[in-house]
Amino acid sequence: MDKASFDKYKEERYIDQMKYYSAKAGKNQKKYRQFQWILIILSALTPVVAALNGIKGVTTDSTYSNSMTILVVAISSIVAILTTGMKTFNYQELWLTYRSTYEKLKPEIYYYEFNIADYGKPGIDKESLFVSRVEAILDTEHNQWPPAKKLSENQRASGNEETNQSPTASVVTNPVDNNNSVNSNITAPIVSADATPTENTDTNPIETADTATSPTPDSEQTEIADNKAKEE
Repeated sequence: MDKASFDKYKEERYIDQMKYYSAKAGKNQKKYRQFQWILIILSALTPVVAALNGIKGVTTDSTYSNSMTILVVAISSIVAILTTGMKTFNYQELWLTYRSTYEKLKPEIYYYEFNIADYGKPGIDKESLFVSRVEAILDTEHNQWPPAKKLSENQRASGNEETNQSPTASVVTNPVDNNNSVNSNITAPIVSADATPTENTDTNPIETADTATSPTPDSEQTEIADNKAKEE
């Protein structure tokens, strides 16, 4: 790899990915800590509020008691919602994954510049090695995405496979229908061809023979006249 292409890759790919993973790690870390602190506080308040509502002699007002009960139910619902949201969006897992990838990419440029490890081997193409190692790190991170993202990717892939297979099914079935139509077209003329010659061969020769052998009235009169002439 030439120096110009390597510098372009380093600026547009390597450094850009470093900024991306650093920003994503910080963003998910912030969200995770905020949700976690809210959960801690609400989880601690729930039993306190429930205990105050159950202590006798604190107040005899039924409105206060109902309000405390509603407050306990509301806090419990919020805790359940936040817990489910954290499991769904995986802020902690994303934070750790992005940070881990960033820390793996960070020393790679120093290995390259100071000829450390594989970069120090004689005859090695340092630029190509750097690119291959960076892309391997990024590919490993992609394979560690949360299960929700993997599930969506698998669903899209399966949908594309079904779309690609549907034309094949039509190609397989259509020739069968065409063959049936061809066969029906072939058999119909055969039946009519067998019936027509049979009628002609059975009737026409007989009528012709009868016509040839039956004498006409003129020939009968001629024979009678000849016999009378012979007798005289």
